[in-house]
Amino acid sequence: MCLGFRWAINQGDILVQWAHGKPLNVLLMPGPDNAGGSKEMVEGFRAAIAGSPVRIVDIALGDNDIEIQRNLLQEMLERHPEIDVVAGTAIAAEAAMGEGRNLKTPLTVVSFYLSHQVYRGLKRGRVIMAASDQMVWQGELAVEQAIRQLQGQSVSDNVSPPILVMTPKNADREHIRRSLSPGGFRPVYFYQHTSAAKK
Repeated sequence: MCLGFRWAINQGDILVQWAHGKPLNVLLMPGPDNAGGSKEMVEGFRAAIAGSPVRIVDIALGDNDIEIQRNLLQEMLERHPEIDVVAGTAIAAEAAMGEGRNLKTPLTVVSFYLSHQVYRGLKRGRVIMAASDQMVWQGELAVEQAIRQLQGQSVSDNVSPPILVMTPKNADREHIRRSLSPGGFRPVYFYQHTSAAKK
């Protein structure tokens, strides 16, 4: 099962529970058309809300650029003023957090994955849930697997952390530690020519 599908089905399931039978009008913003995961996110979300009063009003596809996502969101809100939930990528969630401040009734925001900005939204109650595939833990597992490979030990075919559903209630340091880089972290890349690379 594709990760995008799993993210979306998790978020859709929880949104249905959160709604407690109340109708919700959702704008789905899964990212670029024909990009990896966008189609699967739509399929997963549809599967999760099937038979519930949660309905998809429209699907806005566009590049994961904050200006593009903001423009898409504004266009969709003009076309469908009944939208009360925005569910989509972290960039879409960031756009919805900013746009929601300009509305009489704030938007309910659901993010299919976690970013530093989405985490801040969770802490401030502007995002009700976000999925984390625990990226820091993934990196640790990748390094462990690489070391095992170099040492001639067996490696697992598929090893990955469980998807964590973050809410304002559990968005604490312990849960974030394995999901996001420390605040001051900046990657440093080192590139070195080798004799083989020069040939």
